[in-house]
Amino acid sequence: MLENKLCLLADQQCCRHRRQHRALEPTLCRTSPWCNSPPQANIPLNMASSAAALPCRSESFCSEVGGRPADFLLTAYADRLLVVCTQLGTLGSILAAQRESVLGGGTTYQVETLLGPREQPLPELCARQLAERLAAAGCGQPLLLCLALHREALTRQGVQQVVDAVLAHPVWAAPER
Repeated sequence: MLENKLCLLADQQCCRHRRQHRALEPTLCRTSPWCNSPPQANIPLNMASSAAALPCRSESFCSEVGGRPADFLLTAYADRLLVVCTQLGTLGSILAAQRESVLGGGTTYQVETLLGPREQPLPELCARQLAERLAAAGCGQPLLLCLALHREALTRQGVQQVVDAVLAHPVWAAPER
């Protein structure tokens, strides 16, 4: 459940409440609904040492979409890229987008709404634009997008802000050594 996640923003401000966390170790943000559970005794709070053993790269950050703060989680798996963008604290609509080759050498992007309302065009527009821009940025993996935005933020400008925020954090690129 998302409500029981620990806030691991050690050196950043909590996006929802602009609360400064301690720089040395992650702490619980008691005012955020994402971070309302006490730490477990058997789970290390410093995930930096265990992150090297994971086969995927992840990054979480906050950015404004439509004038409201939005939480982002990007995870690059071996076979696809997961992008979660939420202002509501839920996964929201789940969309899949992938690049397809067509006759004549062109490319097109197939977007499918897996869960959520299918009558809204803007989530599909967001997935399509994100897939196109990710391919141009060197990410050839299919996209799995979870989008939960307020109605006021679900506009063409909001879609562009989501795309720009994701492109600013290239977790799909090979890590620099």
